[in-house]
Amino acid sequence: MRDRVSLEAVSVSLPFGIGSVAWKIELTERKAAWSLYSLFGTTSEVLKAPGFDVGAFCDSVAELRSL
Repeated sequence: MRDRVSLEAVSVSLPFGIGSVAWKIELTERKAAWSLYSLFGTTSEVLKAPGFDVGAFCDSVAELRSL
């Protein structure tokens, strides 16, 4: 059995002293992130099902398919 590693904090710094941010990861945020991630596959399938003709015009939700 593998040891489970848990991420407790994240920090990101931009080069040349432009700025940085750090935050502590909370359990509720982690659960919400995984819930949103699980919706990505479903959303992708719904947008792909009709084919490429859907969203042929500007301002269409089909543009989300490219994300």
